[in-house]
Amino acid sequence: MNYKQLQSSLRKCVDYEYWKDHVIEFSKEGVVVLDGKETIFESVEECKNYLVKEEESQKIHHTIERDCYYKIPENKIINIIKENYENVKVTNNLIETYLDIAINKKFVLDEVVLEIRKLNPHLNLIENRYDFVLNDGNTVSLNEETFKNINNTLKDNSDVIEYMRESKENFMQALRYIEV
Repeated sequence: MNYKQLQSSLRKCVDYEYWKDHVIEFSKEGVVVLDGKETIFESVEECKNYLVKEEESQKIHHTIERDCYYKIPENKIINIIKENYENVKVTNNLIETYLDIAINKKFVLDEVVLEIRKLNPHLNLIENRYDFVLNDGNTVSLNEETFKNINNTLKDNSDVIEYMRESKENFMQALRYIEV
C-alpha cells in the first residue's frame, strides 16, 4: 500500500492500528480492512486472532519442513557437496547453511541446494519444479532445465542474482534479458 492509498483509506475508517507489521482498520460501515484489503472479520480482535493463528500455522509448517530435511542422513548431504565442490572442507556449519537455504527456499543458483531439495520433492508446490521465495514474498517456480540454464548463464554474476532475488518484477525482467 502506498502513502496515498493509506491516506485515502484512513479517511474512510473510524479506527486503525499498526499490529505486527500490519495495518488493521475499522471503517464507518463496520468493515475490517487488513493491509488495505477488506476482510470478512467482524471485529479488529477477530482479525488479530486470525493473524496470530496464521503466524502459528506458518511456524508449524516451517518446523515440519525443517524436520523433513534433518531426517536426511548427513553423509548424503556431504556427498552432494563433495560432488559439486571437490576442494571444499565440509563442516557442520556448511551443512547447516545449505539446509537453511533449502528449507527457506531462498533463490540461489547452487546445484547443491537443488540436489538437497530433490531429497524432499513433496515440499515443492508443483511436481518436477522447484519453487523459490523472493525477498518480496512472491514465489517463482522453475523446472530443472530452466534452473540449470539460469545457473549456466549467471553463476558468476552475484549482483544479477541478488537483483533477481529482490522481487518478482526484477526476476522476470532479468529472465527477459537473458532469454532462458
